[in-house]
Amino acid sequence: VGVALRQVAGRSLDLAERYPESREVARVVVAAALFAEDAEKSFAALERPLSPDLSGEMDTAVRRIALFVDAVLRWNEPARLETAGRLVDEIPSEGLGASWAGLLRADLAAASWRMGAGATAEEVRDAYLAAVADARLPVEQRPRAMNNLGVVLAALGDPSAGERLRRSEESSEEDYDVPRFNRLALAASSPSPAADALENLRATMALIADDDEGQPATMRRQALRRLAWLADREDDAEAAQAFRERTAAIPSSPFFLDPARSDLGGLTRGEFQFGLGYSSLEGLVVNLDVWSWLWLLVPVP
Repeated sequence: VGVALRQVAGRSLDLAERYPESREVARVVVAAALFAEDAEKSFAALERPLSPDLSGEMDTAVRRIALFVDAVLRWNEPARLETAGRLVDEIPSEGLGASWAGLLRADLAAASWRMGAGATAEEVRDAYLAAVADARLPVEQRPRAMNNLGVVLAALGDPSAGERLRRSEESSEEDYDVPRFNRLALAASSPSPAADALENLRATMALIADDDEGQPATMRRQALRRLAWLADREDDAEAAQAFRERTAAIPSSPFFLDPARSDLGGLTRGEFQFGLGYSSLEGLVVNLDVWSWLWLLVPVP
């Protein structure tokens, strides 16, 4: 499947040139950018102007920027964030457009902050505070925004960080493991952590690290880094080295050529659906639906 996705990504721009009026091809170009074989092809797809009829489609406009954040982290291209900011301005203003734009600007600021590209923690905090205060923010995005707010509050030493992470965990149906990871990591990172905080972190990180089917590689690497940190705290150099070796041995995703950069204190999570079909009217049809969202992580001390 990974090879097929990269082939779709490689051909999508050519198809867009041949069929510039096709809304379906334009959507595939945006979605396939995540699977491109290099940074230039990925950003060429994401920066390609949308056709006038498609530019007013909220779903595609939002998806393009969410994938842009992923690509910036994946390929370590912080200079591209300025372009992404201009794309946010193209989001339709009607309906939920303002809410989406506010959240995506917060994500861009968070990526800039984590990559040392200019945004401050205070700017990221304010952007996510505005997002979670927005009553029109899509409900499925609220746990992620709350998690990211909790992480930046933790970086600023704000005592409300743990409560924000707890609320994110309680409201997340599928991605609860990320705010739980952060909540436990924050508790264990305090200057004088309670013994049960360290043991809770150890047990949870071990479960994540060993779950090679249910957890993405980025989460497993982060969990192993935490376990190595715990071993270092206990002056167990042999165990710490073993955890670092396991971290290095985790393979990248078979679908992506480069893992999202969890070493920057964030990872991208999402899903994709890929299929081929045949229509008596349209012939061969490629179905590719991709989403990817930035979740901030409490970094290893």
